[in-house]
Amino acid sequence: RPTSRSDLRYRTLRVGGFSKLATRHLKSLVSTSIKFRPIKLIPTMSTTRCLSEQSFQVEHDEANREFFIKLGKDKAVLQYEVLNPKTLDLVHTEVPEALRGKGIAKHLAKAAFDYVVNKDLQARLTCTYLIKYCHEAQNLEYTKHVVQ
Repeated sequence: RPTSRSDLRYRTLRVGGFSKLATRHLKSLVSTSIKFRPIKLIPTMSTTRCLSEQSFQVEHDEANREFFIKLGKDKAVLQYEVLNPKTLDLVHTEVPEALRGKGIAKHLAKAAFDYVVNKDLQARLTCTYLIKYCHEAQNLEYTKHVVQ
């Protein structure tokens, strides 16, 4: 660390791509013995990672026109409307706030698009998340079944 104004100016002089101050600091680090301490892993980090990699059981409730995943007392939902016997409007996707950002909506979207493809239906995308998902997935089978 610079201790005076002359040291501050000294830092800007470059020698071989490194400032003289940086070179001096690197030499002092090499000559100093460093003690390593074990680190503790934060449980919430690994829990979050496991949750995002977990596969979820997506269920389809045709009577209520929704795909859903049970998440304890909560549930994540992708709702749709039947426009005609061959066209669905994928209207809304919702995941409980505490579980957002963990890939749950992606599982719902995949199940809905797979359903549309397997039943040879058309899908209108009203939900902005599903528009984004379809664009990012770049699955030709999905985009082939999307209508305006």
